[in-house]
Amino acid sequence: MNEDKASLKGKTVYIPRMSYEGARAMAAALQAIGIDAEPVPPSDHTTLTLGKKYSSGDECHPQTVTLGGFLKLLEKPGFDPKKAAFLMPLAGGPCRFGQYSVYVKKILN
Repeated sequence: MNEDKASLKGKTVYIPRMSYEGARAMAAALQAIGIDAEPVPPSDHTTLTLGKKYSSGDECHPQTVTLGGFLKLLEKPGFDPKKAAFLMPLAGGPCRFGQYSVYVKKILN
């Protein structure tokens, strides 16, 4: 998260459901320090359709679903992107996970 607590005032931080329990735990930790946070809604057909719309097919399935979850939120009636922040963890190593944040940021911009 490249934002400090003050810059998140009035925003909801959305956490991808890479693990439902992990997303809930992260939301609870952020809430405990006064930051509004919640897991991205559960995946469904729309999530996958949106993720595939902005994917080449070379991405791994979890990356497509993660992107689709964020995009589905953007299509939600009344959703205000100025009142939202998307948490996308970083990682190194051989998995493509290290590129998720770069990819998601590129698509959302």
